[in-house]
Amino acid sequence: MSTILFFVHPMAGSVNASLKTARDLKSIGHQVHFLGLSRCEKFVRPNGFNFIPLFEKWFPKDVAANEKAPLSFWRKITAAKQYINHIKTFIDALIAGEDEEFFKVIGELKPDMIVVVATHYDSFIWALLAYKAGIKTIYLHDTLCGSKSTKIPPITTDIVPSDSIFSICRVVFEWKKFLLCRFIKQFFYSSLLGTQLGASYGVDKLCKHYHYPLRLIDTSTDLLASKLKLTEIVSCPKDFDFPGGERVGRYYVGASIDLDREQPPFSWDRIDADKPLVYCALGSLECLSKQDRIVFFQIVVDTAKQHKEWCWVIAVGDQLDINQFNGISSNIVLVNTVPQLEILKKAKIMITHGGANTTKECIWFGVPMIVFPLEFDQYGNAARVMYQGLGLKGDIKRLNVPLLTSMLEEIHNNPYYQMQMDLMRQKFEEVEKSRTGSDIINALCS
Repeated sequence: MSTILFFVHPMAGSVNASLKTARDLKSIGHQVHFLGLSRCEKFVRPNGFNFIPLFEKWFPKDVAANEKAPLSFWRKITAAKQYINHIKTFIDALIAGEDEEFFKVIGELKPDMIVVVATHYDSFIWALLAYKAGIKTIYLHDTLCGSKSTKIPPITTDIVPSDSIFSICRVVFEWKKFLLCRFIKQFFYSSLLGTQLGASYGVDKLCKHYHYPLRLIDTSTDLLASKLKLTEIVSCPKDFDFPGGERVGRYYVGASIDLDREQPPFSWDRIDADKPLVYCALGSLECLSKQDRIVFFQIVVDTAKQHKEWCWVIAVGDQLDINQFNGISSNIVLVNTVPQLEILKKAKIMITHGGANTTKECIWFGVPMIVFPLEFDQYGNAARVMYQGLGLKGDIKRLNVPLLTSMLEEIHNNPYYQMQMDLMRQKFEEVEKSRTGSDIINALCS
C-alpha cells in the first residue's frame, strides 16, 4: 500500500472536503497523513488523522486569531500589506534554504502521492514543493472553481448560463471583468502598499527557483491563486454543476461528505418532532460584520416567532452572544453551534450562505435551501441551486420578515423543490457509492 499526504488550508471547510476521501484511502490500507500550517491541527486531529505541522516559525498557531472578523477598508489595506510582505519574506526564506523542513518530512515519510486542496493561496507553494521533491501530486478542489470559459461563468457570480448567444457573450464579459478587476486590485495594492504583488511575485519566483515551466501556470482561474497544471479532482458530483464544466485532466467525484467527522453536542429535547424543522446557519467564516449578522439573525428570529407551526434551529456562530436576541419563542432553539449533519437529517428547509460543503450536505440529506450568498464561491453555488431547482436565492441586504416568509412558504408549499432535491440526492448517493476520488488516487499511486 502507498503513503499519501494531504495538504490542507487552516479552515474547517478545506479539511472537511478532504476527510471522506482520506478515510476511504485509509480503509483500503493506505497510510494517510495531513500536513499544513499549524493552525490546521485543530481541524484534523479530532477526526483521527495524524497531522504534521510545517513552517511553525512563519505561521504559529496564535497568529491571526481574529482573521475571520470583517475589517474596515483601511484595516484591510494594512492587513493586506502585512500579509503580502510576510508571504514575500517567507518565499525568500524558502528559496534561501528553509524549504529543507519540507524535504526532511518527505524524506522521513517517503510519500507516493501528495493531494493539495487547491482553493487557497498557499496551495501553489505546496504544489511547487512537491514538484521539486519529485512526488506525484494532484489537486483536490473543495469548490467548483474553474478556469476561463465561454460556458461556465466565474464562481464569484450568480449568473445561470444557457446555450444562447446572449448567455455566451455575458459569460465572456464576466470573465473579462473578473480578470480585469483582479488585475486592478493587484495594481492598486502594488501602488498603494509600495510592494510587489504577493501572488504573482510568489508564483513566478518559486517556479523559476524550482524549474517549473512558467507556461504551465494557469492564471485565468477564479481560484484565490494561480494553479499549476496538475490532475484535478473536484469533490462534487458533476450533476450539480452547470453543463460544460468538463476539462481534460479534471474529474468530478463524490460529494466527499464525511459522516463520521467530529461534531458539537446538542440537546434534542428542545426539538418538537411533530413540527417541520427549519435550520438556519451562515457557516464557520465571519463574512459579515458583527452588526450585520445580528440584524440578519434577528430577522430570522422575528420570522420564526410568526410561524410557530415550524420548529426552528438557528446557529448564530461563535462570535455572537445568543442572549442579545429578542423574542425567543418556544419554537426557537437559538445556539452558537450545532452538529450540522445531525440537524440536516431532520430538517425540511435550510437557510444558508451557500458554502460548498453546506450545499452538498443539504443535497445529501434532501433539504431544499434558501441561499443568501455572502462571498467568493457562494454566489456560484447559489446559481447552481437555482438552476437545478433545489431552492431559492436571496439578497441578504434586502431581507425582511415578509420576504423571508414568502420564500419559506414557496419552498414549503411547492413540491417541485423537494422533488428536484430528491432526484439530485439520488444522483449524489449513486456517485458516492463508487468511491471515484479514492479510486483515482489509488490508480495514480499504482
